Amino acid sequence: MRHLPHLIAQACLFAALSLLTACGDGHGHKDHDHRDHGHAHHHHDHDHSGPNDHVWMDPLRTRRFVYAVGPTLAQTLETTTDRKPVIVASIHPLTSLLQEILGDRATVRTMLPQGTSPHGFEVTPDVVRTIGEADLIVIVGRKLDPWAERAAKNLGRKDVKLVRMIELIAGYEDESIKPLGDDHPLAPRVKAVADKLDAMHERFKLAIKDVKSKELVTFHNAFDLLAERYDLKVVAHLTEMDLPTGAEVTPQQLREVKSAVKEHKLKVLYAEPQYPESALNGLSEATGVSILRLDDIGGPDRPGYANYFEMMETNVKTLVEGQNR
Repeated sequence: MRHLPHLIAQACLFAALSLLTACGDGHGHKDHDHRDHGHAHHHHDHDHSGPNDHVWMDPLRTRRFVYAVGPTLAQTLETTTDRKPVIVASIHPLTSLLQEILGDRATVRTMLPQGTSPHGFEVTPDVVRTIGEADLIVIVGRKLDPWAERAAKNLGRKDVKLVRMIELIAGYEDESIKPLGDDHPLAPRVKAVADKLDAMHERFKLAIKDVKSKELVTFHNAFDLLAERYDLKVVAHLTEMDLPTGAEVTPQQLREVKSAVKEHKLKVLYAEPQYPESALNGLSEATGVSILRLDDIGGPDRPGYANYFEMMETNVKTLVEGQNR
């Protein structure tokens, strides 16, 4: 049953391709609002309005999270003195960031199995066992990983704290959450990770600023905040953001994509690992462009995506390659 979304994706895309006879004029897309805060909204014609939950894809929002989560991590270490605390994160990018801050002071585990989309994920007994050992649970929040929040609440353990990345970022921005003092033992590690994010951001600015094409088409909205940060414009998505990955590819969306390819003279489309290879081949044939893969989740056994920083570097390298074609 784990592969059912993939099969649905393939069937839906093939059905849509068979119905797609002309590219049409497509639909207009409003420009992104390039504001440097955690509540920027994105508006696309196929109902992608509302806050974007993939906040870890923006290095500067992620930097705020690193500072904001510091006090919670420090408290967890201080209240678990007889052993290493177990911290459970909903997705791999959070696990990687938390481990980078904590080093060998704590064990950090991930709920979402590698290669699985967070959209529409159903909690397994293995996930229940994992969170059952947690001293702290860290999730993204909002609509990204509601299954993680439900699973944590179903534990019924009042001694386990749950924090949401999106809320921590907001708290840091409105200064209701203060970072650790410089004299705290964990503060140097927090600052080191934040500085690493700053340096990565500066590299990305230089790498992306002169690409040939600023417009792109992505699988769903996972890369909207990354694009917004570096003045790129996502002009179409293949799927809706709140559905299981790849489960809905409609003729209308394919018409929009084909129209965007023609209008902006695009050379590539960007898919994600969960998308079936056969469906990608059909999409390439329908649009006449190449397909490159991006990955917003990664995993410890994914070459090029094994940790947060490696994942981000690989994605931006892929974007630069694609936008310069």
